[in-house]
Amino acid sequence: MSSPEITSQPQAAPVQPRLHQPWRALIVLGELLLAVLLVLGALWAWQRGLVHMTLPNAKPGGPPYELTRYVGPWLGLSALLGMFAVLAVLDSIRQLMLALRAGGRRRA
Repeated sequence: MSSPEITSQPQAAPVQPRLHQPWRALIVLGELLLAVLLVLGALWAWQRGLVHMTLPNAKPGGPPYELTRYVGPWLGLSALLGMFAVLAVLDSIRQLMLALRAGGRRRA
């Protein structure tokens, strides 16, 4: 038993595109705009998650009761939107670094 003979030449690896692509700066602007919209949505959802109520006091002449009711789904949505905003900012920083600094080093 002998090993089979290799008759074909090994193929060269396909050329990968360079990381330095200035059009990534447009993606940075889009992701930052998305992050701002997500933060605004998170603030809106947080305000909907807090319900302030005033109830009259059972004692005559006493001060009214001020209550704050927390609505969990709205607060959860607010936290989720905030997390997505942070991820968008982190990815925009990554895209900016790829657009500016990954130009490659030249050997002397």
